[in-house]
Amino acid sequence: MTKILQLVSTFQIKTDTKWLARLLPAIDRNRFELTVAAFYDDGPARAQFERHGIACRLLGVRSAWDGRSLVSPLRLIERLRPDLVHTHLLRADLFGGLAAAMTGTPLVSTVYAHGPYRRQYRRPGLDALLDRLTVRLPARIVAVCRDIKLDLVRRLGVPDCRVAVIHTGMDPLETAPADVDRVRRQYDLPSDRPVVMVPARLSYEKGIDTLLRAVRAFLDRGGRAAFLIAGTGALETELHNLAQRLDLQPHVRFLGFVHDIELLLAAADLVVLPSYSEGLPNAALETFAAARPLVASAVGGINDLAEYDPRAIVRVEPGRPLDLADRILEVLRSPSLAADLADRGLRIIKRNLATARVAAEYERLYVSLLQSEP
Repeated sequence: MTKILQLVSTFQIKTDTKWLARLLPAIDRNRFELTVAAFYDDGPARAQFERHGIACRLLGVRSAWDGRSLVSPLRLIERLRPDLVHTHLLRADLFGGLAAAMTGTPLVSTVYAHGPYRRQYRRPGLDALLDRLTVRLPARIVAVCRDIKLDLVRRLGVPDCRVAVIHTGMDPLETAPADVDRVRRQYDLPSDRPVVMVPARLSYEKGIDTLLRAVRAFLDRGGRAAFLIAGTGALETELHNLAQRLDLQPHVRFLGFVHDIELLLAAADLVVLPSYSEGLPNAALETFAAARPLVASAVGGINDLAEYDPRAIVRVEPGRPLDLADRILEVLRSPSLAADLADRGLRIIKRNLATARVAAEYERLYVSLLQSEP
């Protein structure tokens, strides 16, 4: 039995824990014994892991400068003696990576974003130093899309052979019509015009400023729709002010953080991702899984998804609000195009990105890495 220790920053629902809650239950438990440990913050992801019989540990580290940041994972590795450590996001990559190196335990790290957007808060000098340190610790790095691999190889000098591209996976979303109706009532979704969902953190790279300008152009061209933006972030006040200046209040609603985003996506007529930069966005996979049409910027993992089927996504160049408005109008005015997009996206999930298929890729990676260890 191969013992794998997954290290995450927090048990809150974030990019990594949301993916691991799908991935880990699909890993073959007859071959792999799994433990998930978080540095700080208990949260709902822990219950999701434990529901599938996956052992969880909370290290109780208060801050990055807490002396336990390194001591706690080091002691846990010494106690559990895993065959391999797999880290996710900065705190786990840094302190978990150092602890694995100190114990001689093979290390894998998954990288979910690239360039200046790997961190929630940008610190130019420090970020560059942290990037260069953390990518030197793992024996293998998993990039969730091709652009991230290119960033690791070209910007940070990681040898190509140390980076594997493994797309995150998803399964078709099964929603009861009654649940979708409940969400429509809960969020007071209109029945007299289409609903356009924009699931995105309110930070620069997500391009919400472009979306708001596109909505203005959409309305000026006679479009009718309700735009719902689901997410929070550092630019919340700035984006609210921009929406007011563009006179979008009756047409755009900021929902804040949404727990039942999958049901909201299922209730939408169209999903839009106007990002300037992306890894492989969960929101795109969730849109496909909910069989909803997607309009998205041609960046990062969106382009990887389009390689499976270029007609599954209506892509636009980032930062072009007029083009984005045109594409939104095009999909909303063509039910046959919207249905075709939705069908093609769902086929990608079933044929290429089913969670069990991706889990098998991770299992092969783990085995190959351990077999290559002296």
